[in-house]
Amino acid sequence: MANDYAPRQFLRQVQNALLREYFAHRHVLGEVDWDNLKETEIEALYEKWRDLPELVRKGIESDFRSIHAMGVPEGTRALIEEGRFHQLELARDLDRLDGHLNKAFWVFFHHNQVFDVAARLHRADHLSGRYWRKRKDIPKKQPDVSPEALQELANAIAAYYWETQGRGSPCRAEAYLRAGRYHYVFVYPKDYSDTFIGYDDNGRFERRPQNPAFEVIYVYDPEDGALELYVRGDKKLVSDLQELFGRAILHEELGEETRDAVAFTAGVIPEPGPFKAEWTPPGFGSVDPYKDSLATLNRIRTGTLTVRQAIAEQGYDPDAQLEQIAEINRLLDEKGIVLDSDPRRVTQSGTQQKELTP
Repeated sequence: MANDYAPRQFLRQVQNALLREYFAHRHVLGEVDWDNLKETEIEALYEKWRDLPELVRKGIESDFRSIHAMGVPEGTRALIEEGRFHQLELARDLDRLDGHLNKAFWVFFHHNQVFDVAARLHRADHLSGRYWRKRKDIPKKQPDVSPEALQELANAIAAYYWETQGRGSPCRAEAYLRAGRYHYVFVYPKDYSDTFIGYDDNGRFERRPQNPAFEVIYVYDPEDGALELYVRGDKKLVSDLQELFGRAILHEELGEETRDAVAFTAGVIPEPGPFKAEWTPPGFGSVDPYKDSLATLNRIRTGTLTVRQAIAEQGYDPDAQLEQIAEINRLLDEKGIVLDSDPRRVTQSGTQQKELTP
């Protein structure tokens, strides 16, 4: 859904028949007069749901949030696609239901395994694009996704993160095949221990340790020899995790990436010549953009970082960026416009720059 999850709105949008079936399965809200309950008039139902025991309501809300996230057109397509992989033609059943939220609810209740896998794949599709890296020179072969191979990958990633970052163990890896072609491998290493501050199931305020996991996702296409990797980290970390996947799942040493490997696959350029290429890596996220920008400015001022390097770190082409800056400055000068963000005219403190004497 485009809007955020809200229980009252969720109950209003789902058909009463689906809600009645779901709550009956959970053995709650049996006292509701479902036969006389009109669609969308759910205030009485909402009040009864809110009065449920905290633990029961939290379990229901967890289900509802999962369903809500899949109640979009892309979610419906993912459910139908995953259903076909399980030899289920869901399109006919879903066509009789109005709205994507009702379709997602029906699959959740009647084909929960299909829903669970589709929800994972759908979420992976909508993770931030800046953390995806794609490599196209991977050997074309069927991957080994046996329990032993997945455990080998999990152990290798746990050891890697433990050695380099002091986290990562324990670690779990799970594999899913999508559309009979794309192999998704979800890896969940343990993150740094944290402290939960909140309320327990009995409403008591508490502070307790927790052990969250973070996520590493591989998507391998054996037909194209392409490997996509979702991970937060620098170029070396990306390369190292690609190598670990190659060893555990493909039983191959991937080595350094050959960036022109795919450019000539289709025979468009049958005799490649001495082409010059420069790769600009995608920019990485920032926890505190303001502090990071100040640190970058300080590095440029002290000479430990060039402007070209700073631009490249953000995932942009330095030459193209500098050309745009030059063009914008030319237009500003032509029109006599002075911006307080123009370092040629205004100092960092906001005062006018002194004119340079020849």
